[in-house]
Amino acid sequence: MRPPNQIETGAPWVKLILWAIGMAGIVLLGTAAFCRVSVEPGHELVYNAKPMIFLWTGGVNPNPLRQGSGFIAPTTSTIDVNMLPQTFDEEFRDIMPKDNNPVDYHAAVRLRLIDSVAMVKNFGTSWYKENLQRPFQTMNRQELRQYSMPELALQQEVVLTVEESLKRQLTEYVRAIRRRDGTPGGLPVEVQDVTLGRISPQHEIVNAYNETGVQQQRAKTEHQRALAEDARKEAETKRALADKAYQDAMGLNASQYIQLQQIKMCAEKQGGCTVILNGSGTPVVNVK
Repeated sequence: MRPPNQIETGAPWVKLILWAIGMAGIVLLGTAAFCRVSVEPGHELVYNAKPMIFLWTGGVNPNPLRQGSGFIAPTTSTIDVNMLPQTFDEEFRDIMPKDNNPVDYHAAVRLRLIDSVAMVKNFGTSWYKENLQRPFQTMNRQELRQYSMPELALQQEVVLTVEESLKRQLTEYVRAIRRRDGTPGGLPVEVQDVTLGRISPQHEIVNAYNETGVQQQRAKTEHQRALAEDARKEAETKRALADKAYQDAMGLNASQYIQLQQIKMCAEKQGGCTVILNGSGTPVVNVK
């Protein structure tokens, strides 16, 4: 006979309890092993599974976490992808335009990702540096060679034309990019805008242009002064010829003509005046 307080381990209800405890322990251990992740607004989390089970390839999960939070296994990593428009700025120094006068400027391109999973799977996270940076720089250099330095620095319509051309070229290039495996598909980004900063020639070029402008203005001023002197000379000559013609028509000699002009000046002066003539003067009109 067995003692009354001894538990019968072979009873079915005991096995059921032990099984439940074991399953609860497994669930707790499994839950503890999983990690909780969350995503920021405007971002997506792409899952990249790194399997430990033989013959399971794992890889990038086609369903990213777009909002809220979720749980991932210890063998799975996440890649945060910014889905908001991003601006990449490039600085250019000593770029040679058509007239070989070097200029400095900044060019900014604004891009927006449209597929986070395709980007991570086919191009990685350094997609701009590895796929677009050098081509965008080359496009800038080639485009500016079509215009002169004054056109780029002073004509806003030329700058707008360059911006539109760069945007169009970059959009076509993005669509033609091949994936890592060599298949076509294009880079999953949208080219939203290309803008150029102030295009500035070097200080030496600016000083030379300023000096040229000063010299041109000086030459223009001297030319205008010469024209004014010629005009004044021509007017004085015509006036002298008119006076001589009047003198000859009146039969006056030089002394008489001068006296006549003095009388006219006195007559035109308000308040009157007194004219004293030499006795040797010859009368203009015969007096009886």
